Amino acid sequence: MKKILKDFLIKSKINFLLFYYAYSRIKMLQRERCELNLENEELQKLSNIAKKVRRGIIEQVYKAQSGHPGGSLSIADILTVLYFKEMNIDEKNPKWEERDRLILSKGHCSPALYSCLANRGFFEKEKLQTFRNIESKLQGHPDMNKVPGVDMTSGSLGQRTILRKWNGY
Repeated sequence: MKKILKDFLIKSKINFLLFYYAYSRIKMLQRERCELNLENEELQKLSNIAKKVRRGIIEQVYKAQSGHPGGSLSIADILTVLYFKEMNIDEKNPKWEERDRLILSKGHCSPALYSCLANRGFFEKEKLQTFRNIESKLQGHPDMNKVPGVDMTSGSLGQRTILRKWNGY
């Protein structure tokens, strides 16, 4: 993993500060655990899942040599808490009518969403390795017609207001 991360940083010229920022987010979550009413055991579980999610992000973007790692890493902790603690979802029935829905308005951070969905069991983790391949369902912006668990196709900047109105928010 360290070699992959080192190669990734060198090849894509990603600033170390982006990774430090993502690391500091989980530390902040640990410090503020009382606000989320998390027990130490539950916090440790979410922390371990968040590490897997971040690893999935790095591996996807590294393998594809394309993507937005900074934005994806910045939302990894938030998506982890949503998908593994807060949201009422069923990975075996992704189109369940009573589910909570997530609209990822910054669709270019799809590696974070895909990593969460794979870790939650919506699809096999091995599919993360196909990110941005021409025949893959996992493209640079999430597509609700191709990826189980994606509730809204997104990615175009500025579409959030339209999506909110369309979904009745």
